[in-house]
Amino acid sequence: MKLSHLLESQSNFIGFYETTWPNEHFTFNRIQSFLEKVKNEFDAISLNEQRRTVRSTDFEQLQKFINDFGTENKPLKIFKGLSYNTGTETIHDFSKLPNIIETDLILNDNCAFDSLKGIHKHFRKINGSISCDGTKIKSHILGVINIEGVTDLSLGAAWRRSFKGTKTPNKGFELEEIIKKYLPASNTYNGGDIFACQEELIEAGFNEYAQL
Repeated sequence: MKLSHLLESQSNFIGFYETTWPNEHFTFNRIQSFLEKVKNEFDAISLNEQRRTVRSTDFEQLQKFINDFGTENKPLKIFKGLSYNTGTETIHDFSKLPNIIETDLILNDNCAFDSLKGIHKHFRKINGSISCDGTKIKSHILGVINIEGVTDLSLGAAWRRSFKGTKTPNKGFELEEIIKKYLPASNTYNGGDIFACQEELIEAGFNEYAQL
């Protein structure tokens, strides 16, 4: 599917990645000519001459373009664009999502599940944060500790507000702070220690969440 078609359909649009090229080595015409020769391989890449960017919805395709094009003395660098968004079509599990996501993951309200059970079995890598703002996650978040690259986990403002009016109005923030300490990409000494994280969650009263 062409990038332009993806942009026209919000239900299909899942985000983009882009790279820039320096003027002294690459020109728009040169890149355009190269893509014309390999258009069957790079049909979802678009160019922007004014911004000197190459953009694609497919991270691996963009990486292949960079490798095949040749970068001479100044390598092209990939920049993350919009986060990987689950769109609007109802999904009941993670099976329709890629195993590797090279940007933030946003789980929208189209996710018809209330836990992150087994998330570590599906995703090999998420190179960014996980946002569950549109979901109703109620348990099983421990698995995110076992996913390479995860930098943050947010269960959402609505979830945090659900504790207001209770005896522990800041409980939602407490859970997120515990998880963040143990994420593999955190800069703490106990990053990736799933057993220590589970123990602390249970001690704080988050038994349901302290499960894989």
